[in-house]
Amino acid sequence: MIFSDKSCGYTDSGDPLVDWSRWYSESIAKSAHQIEQAERWVRNYPDNVFLDAKCTEVLPIALPASDMMRVHRICVAIGALDRAEIETGRRALKVKPTVKNDEELFTVGKIDEARGWVHVFDENTLATLMSPS
Repeated sequence: MIFSDKSCGYTDSGDPLVDWSRWYSESIAKSAHQIEQAERWVRNYPDNVFLDAKCTEVLPIALPASDMMRVHRICVAIGALDRAEIETGRRALKVKPTVKNDEELFTVGKIDEARGWVHVFDENTLATLMSPS
């Protein structure tokens, strides 16, 4: 699993489409791009994956060969739920596979920067999935 976590403020310019587009770009698109780069690195350089920023602590497990590797891409995008509730009446991001990029308010679908599927979790989704019960 490759996680990328972006917590971005949700601005209020008075134009909901502009605000969504800006937040989407900072929180989801950049995160998806970061995940894409991380996956490429892990697949191409599995012996050069580290636990720390200074690259001194090597990942303590052997990774499978690239063709045998199953990668789950997870973007944690925090900061839009208050505004989503105001605009839509629901405190969540909607998943709709036919939507591309930021074309529909508070809806996530195909993300160009990902070059494949990325799971997008908001703070509620993450808490639910990670809870012990």
